[in-house]
Amino acid sequence: MAGVGTLEEANRFLRGRYIAEFNRKFTVKAAQSATAFRKCGRRDLDLVFSVQTERVVAKHNTVAIGNHQRSWK
Repeated sequence: MAGVGTLEEANRFLRGRYIAEFNRKFTVKAAQSATAFRKCGRRDLDLVFSVQTERVVAKHNTVAIGNHQRSWK
């Protein structure tokens, strides 16, 4: 429909026309102008943003996490 036949033409179309049209059509003004973010009072963010699991390394380089086992050779 836009006469796009190559990747380069598609990128030009997206940047030069489509993104602006899309934004005009779907942009909605925020109900409030203030920020929605608030300061985090926690100091243990390394713990909060980590996945910690107990692992067991057995003979023959076998690692078990929960009921799952993996062997590397």
